[in-house]
Amino acid sequence: MGSSASRRAVVLIVEDEFLLRVDAVDMIKAAGFDVVEAANADEAIEILESRRDITVVFTDIQMPGSMDGLKLARAVRGRWPPIKNGERQIYAMISGVIWSSMKAMRSRNCSLRFFSRCSRNKSGAGD
Repeated sequence: MGSSASRRAVVLIVEDEFLLRVDAVDMIKAAGFDVVEAANADEAIEILESRRDITVVFTDIQMPGSMDGLKLARAVRGRWPPIKNGERQIYAMISGVIWSSMKAMRSRNCSLRFFSRCSRNKSGAGD
């Protein structure tokens, strides 16, 4: 039983807004993944350096600190490129994307997944 738990994918969630991070953690855990949290990109890099079991990085775009989510995704991609034959592969997913940033990344043939965060207006309806 312990070995099946150790095979679950581990997701690193990088979000500076505490309530959004808690919500994301709950959602990813409910989907059956193990979760590690970081409040900014610098903390995320430290975690990635110390843990080899993380295979997905889900990051916000706009964060304080030395780099935003796009720079973090590029750093992760450059430092831990996908390696086959059983070696570590990290997939970066980005939320809260700004359309011009998404187009720029796609034009550079980066293999990143983009998700936009739905915001709600005062009536509670989605934009």
